[in-house]
Amino acid sequence: MADNVIEHDDDLLDNDILDLEAFNQLLSMDDEGDDDHGFSKDIVDNYFEQARVTFADMDKAFVAKDLTKLSSLGHFLKGSSATIGVKKVQECCKRIQYLGKLMNADGVGQLALDKGLKSPLDKDSKPTASRDARSSSDNKTMASSEKVADTAPREMQDLVSQRALNLIAAELKMGKEEYKKAEEFLRFFYEADMDDDDDDDDDDGEDPADDDKD
Repeated sequence: MADNVIEHDDDLLDNDILDLEAFNQLLSMDDEGDDDHGFSKDIVDNYFEQARVTFADMDKAFVAKDLTKLSSLGHFLKGSSATIGVKKVQECCKRIQYLGKLMNADGVGQLALDKGLKSPLDKDSKPTASRDARSSSDNKTMASSEKVADTAPREMQDLVSQRALNLIAAELKMGKEEYKKAEEFLRFFYEADMDDDDDDDDDDGEDPADDDKD
């Protein structure tokens, strides 16, 4: 196994981008002496492809208002991001996973209506004028109440689902932004590491001009 790991050096890495422990575990899987980090680089490249495809699929699911699909895709990309150590994308995807199940973003409890939204029951909760008036329209009121009872749960569900989609939209935007930062850093890390190896090879090699000096 390779010994190359990233140290906790602020000049080398903005720790907001990667979970160093997870990324170092990935680097430790490279073969010993593999200064190009071939194994881990392949995994990271595959992650890039997975992330791009998954975000595109999330966009399609969002347009279709498919919360179940969004939850499933969030769960998938959460796991892939955790393997690499892309922690902020992992966190966004975790919240999308929960929101897609109509749970709160932290996974605790069911998502509720926003305080600014009214329940469908509110429009039918008007006080009646008098007891006599109520008596004269008992049958009509009963029929109306039964209709509300049938439609209110569905309307409530629609409102909660829309709130979940609104919250997911914000998480998707943030997740894409954080992914872009992580991709830029990881590409820089592997390219810079390979450039350093090339410089070392040049230093170790003999200068052909030295032979002419003898």
